[in-house]
Amino acid sequence: MKVLVTGFGFIGSHIVEELLKTTNHQIDVIDNKFRLFNYWEVHRATGHKFKNMNYQIKDIRDKNWMIQHEKYDLIIHTAALINAHEAEEKRQDYIETNIKGTSKIAKLLKPNGKFIFLSSIAAKKSTNFYGITKEVAEMLLKKIFTKNHLLIVRPYNVFGPRQEPPALIAKLFQHIKKGKVFPIKGDGRQKRSFVYVKDLVREIIYLIDKKIKVKEIGSKNNKCVGEVVFDATWIAGFPNYPVKYINASELSDKGSSQCKKPIKNEIAWFKSLKETWNWWDVKWF
Repeated sequence: MKVLVTGFGFIGSHIVEELLKTTNHQIDVIDNKFRLFNYWEVHRATGHKFKNMNYQIKDIRDKNWMIQHEKYDLIIHTAALINAHEAEEKRQDYIETNIKGTSKIAKLLKPNGKFIFLSSIAAKKSTNFYGITKEVAEMLLKKIFTKNHLLIVRPYNVFGPRQEPPALIAKLFQHIKKGKVFPIKGDGRQKRSFVYVKDLVREIIYLIDKKIKVKEIGSKNNKCVGEVVFDATWIAGFPNYPVKYINASELSDKGSSQCKKPIKNEIAWFKSLKETWNWWDVKWF
């Protein structure tokens, strides 16, 4: 099977790593830049099977390289702009990448192939421009593909190793490393469903052969933001870490997003936090 994974960032690199470990597929990876540390970590984790990956620096907004390009049996499309706070100011960039870029990548699928689109729970009820771009991309894909050839994945709040701020847990661990007071937007009582990246990736790979068009992926870890901060700082060995409460500027900072049908057999909450902190604790860049 010939596989294309777009994006070698946080989630994309974990998907590639798991595919290399569990399959013998030939995997092409495209990203608009060379992500050295993700590349090195996947190489270390997969050993000799790393040779099955072909990393290419390409931009999904540029259609020129797609002309006469080979087709794929499976495409897992994770490449996107994801900062909800900057989306309003960079609307055109988000349209070109999240909507038009997705439409272009869809053309690289073989007639009987499977297209997996990493969307967002924000697409379900858009409260910001980022969510709108994901929602529109979903609508386009539903028009292009039938149910058997499309899987839309809407993850809740994903966390884990290789994630960068402004995501909550990544931002918190970064502040701890730098010794900065951590700002909590709102009163800290907003509830979120936090899903560990390894659980998300395992579920995505399990669903490759399933006839499901849209799948929301979250966990039973529906926790208040304040509770997450308490747990994470305790795991990091800094209980009672200094925080400050600031006004929530975005609707997404004020509301709650809880998963009602969590995935099964997920990695324990404190274990996943510990693995994430361990990654940050030894991070040298």
